[in-house]
Amino acid sequence: MHHIVGRRGHDPHHHRNLLMVCNECHYGYHSGGAKTLSLGQILQAKEDEDGEVDIPFLAKLMGKKGLKEDPIPLPSWAIDERRNNAGK
Repeated sequence: MHHIVGRRGHDPHHHRNLLMVCNECHYGYHSGGAKTLSLGQILQAKEDEDGEVDIPFLAKLMGKKGLKEDPIPLPSWAIDERRNNAGK
C-alpha cells in the first residue's frame, strides 16, 4: 500500500490517498534507480485504478492548493508490472 502524498494531513489513510503497488513500483517511486516512477505517474496509476484521482483532496492533505505534477503516462515496464500483478 502506497500513500500518494505521504502520511500528513487530517485523513492520510483515506482511500483517495492510497494505491496498491508492487514492491518494484514502490521502490521505483521512493528510491529511483533503473525503474523510477514520478508523482505524475503514480497519479496516473491511481486514475487508471479508480477511474479518477482527487488532486484537490491530495493537495489539501499537503496543505497546498495543487500538486507539483499532473497525471502522466506510466512507462511500459510499470504497465507490465501492474498487468502481471493484477491477479495476485
